[in-house]
Amino acid sequence: MPLQYVSLLNTSFSGSTLVSMLLCSQPRIVGFGDTYVLPDPAHYPQHPCTCGRWFDECPPRIAIRDAVRSGGIEDYDWDRASATPIPKWLPRKIRQNWPFVRPSSLPLFRAIPTSVRNRIYRRFYLETRLMLKGLEETGDYDIYFDGCKSLVRAELLRTAIPDLKVLHMIRHPGAFLYHFHRLGQTNYDKYLRRWRRYNHHARQLGRLLPKESYKAVTYESIVQNPEAFIEQMVDFMGMTEVHSEDCARIRRPQTHIIGNRMRETVDHVLDYSNTWRGKMPADVEDKANEMIARDEWLASLYEGRSVTQGG
Repeated sequence: MPLQYVSLLNTSFSGSTLVSMLLCSQPRIVGFGDTYVLPDPAHYPQHPCTCGRWFDECPPRIAIRDAVRSGGIEDYDWDRASATPIPKWLPRKIRQNWPFVRPSSLPLFRAIPTSVRNRIYRRFYLETRLMLKGLEETGDYDIYFDGCKSLVRAELLRTAIPDLKVLHMIRHPGAFLYHFHRLGQTNYDKYLRRWRRYNHHARQLGRLLPKESYKAVTYESIVQNPEAFIEQMVDFMGMTEVHSEDCARIRRPQTHIIGNRMRETVDHVLDYSNTWRGKMPADVEDKANEMIARDEWLASLYEGRSVTQGG
């Protein structure tokens, strides 16, 4: 049976590494966290992969590399792979700022007929099919959990993978603002707009999918009750197995995650969801709370109510 492809969508600094590690700690799920973050020895002084190997010695990554190369893309390599179609010959700095990776380009992609998109981005789609083929051939996995957070990637795959599923995780905007606050970057209105744009783009993409293929959850609900979250994912992702004991434990050697430094030490899901409160000016916290209250579908999530696609 083909692998189930699940895309995680959430803003940066919102806990995607932890959620990727939690899900990929379960049997028969594989993912790489921020898949297309290029390994940087300055950031990862020892091994960038949680399985304990350098990224090009990681077994599932080797399976993908070999499958992609044998399928006709002979120059494929992880250190040149990208989440979206970007000319490979461009310098790294330009690739990082390529305009067609931004959410603002989504209307352009949707305006291109699927048949034309398939021709223009032939290599991108072929690379994705071969990647999944390599993982399928290992026989170890049923689900590929893509934690790269790229809205453009999810949009391009929406018309290529019929059963694509999207897990949209929202973290309170106050926590998002606190990341920048700690760095001394106090243009709070700018970052609130960024948070809102991303989540509304993700919500809009979810409306284009079948009802059963999109699920919105809050980061806070995950870390406050990880066992209940895993139970939800059994049905949503089609998980065939879960660990019968302590399913909230992070099993690092079993995962293959690239992400922030937290992944090197965490071994259990802990609830630090509200540690940002009281650490910024009161009016900033008020603005963050207002951002949740102003949209009914966001308010519903934070009140613990389910959200439908039309909501």
